[in-house]
Amino acid sequence: MTPPLAIAGYRVLVPYLRGYGATHFRNSAAPRMAEQAALGQDLNDFADALGITRFAIAGYDWGGRAACIASALHPDRVRAAVFIGGYLIQNTITPSPPAAPETERALWYQWYFNTERGRAGLSQNRRCICRLLWETWSPGWPFNDETFNRTAASFDNPDFVDVVIHSYRHRNGNAQGEARFEATEQQLAKRPRFTFRRLSCTEGRWRITQAASRIN
Repeated sequence: MTPPLAIAGYRVLVPYLRGYGATHFRNSAAPRMAEQAALGQDLNDFADALGITRFAIAGYDWGGRAACIASALHPDRVRAAVFIGGYLIQNTITPSPPAAPETERALWYQWYFNTERGRAGLSQNRRCICRLLWETWSPGWPFNDETFNRTAASFDNPDFVDVVIHSYRHRNGNAQGEARFEATEQQLAKRPRFTFRRLSCTEGRWRITQAASRIN
């Protein structure tokens, strides 16, 4: 996605999420937390630091959640957005009830990370676990070692394990969040709607519609 946009003359910025790559916490004593409100705030702060008033954003998984949150809380700043995976804002105040067994099985790693064994396993086997998840969630993508290793280097961040573990525990009510984000999490728990022009692709056919929904 990035090279074609840059070639077309757009300014394209691809920041790491907290806990990945070369990121670090400015306060070395700060707890390594990654609740959804923090990810959204990081995106807003990133734009502020660069003096960018309005921007278009695109994201997948955690990045998609940050993009959704920025769009919901700062609609005056987001001029366009691409959410790969749909609406990803969560209700962390009232965690969702158990899903169907097939879904619960697919999310095994999330329950694993809610245990101390999971923390130890991620610390010991971060690349193996992440590669397994790539293969599981993208079965049609024949990526090679070179492609994976380019991204896997970002998992070596010393804060990676703490950040990942906190994210999965917080969303399930098993970890405290930051006090400064309590009001934001309450707002996000209502799963806010926003109005936009929606571009969707189904079975190879593109369609543009006007929507005011959660797109979930």
